[in-house]
Amino acid sequence: MLVAGNSFACNQGDVIYKAFKRYARQFNIFCISRCEMFYPNCQFSFNFTQVVRKLEPEVVFMIDRAVTMKTPLDVSKPIDEDRVFGLFMKTLKLLEKTTRKRYDQIFGNVRKSLLAISS
Repeated sequence: MLVAGNSFACNQGDVIYKAFKRYARQFNIFCISRCEMFYPNCQFSFNFTQVVRKLEPEVVFMIDRAVTMKTPLDVSKPIDEDRVFGLFMKTLKLLEKTTRKRYDQIFGNVRKSLLAISS
């Protein structure tokens, strides 16, 4: 298992570990303060997919506390045209190519809900 994100992932990693430790053969936490995984706001460049490739976790928990991406959703446009949502989806699709297992039904349902809200 891998918990990844900004400093919020470091803060909450222990909670996730306690909840799932009996299912984990290996447990890692990767976090970079003031860097949001889904939004390009880091002061330096890093490749999160390389971390996933190297560790090969069965489950990845992506946890970010929004700092810079608090731009309000423009409800006058479809969700697919929202810039922040587009960045989120781009990151998820990149990670999907890297991981062995995907849980599309979870993200698919979230996406359908967001699309319904924006319609």
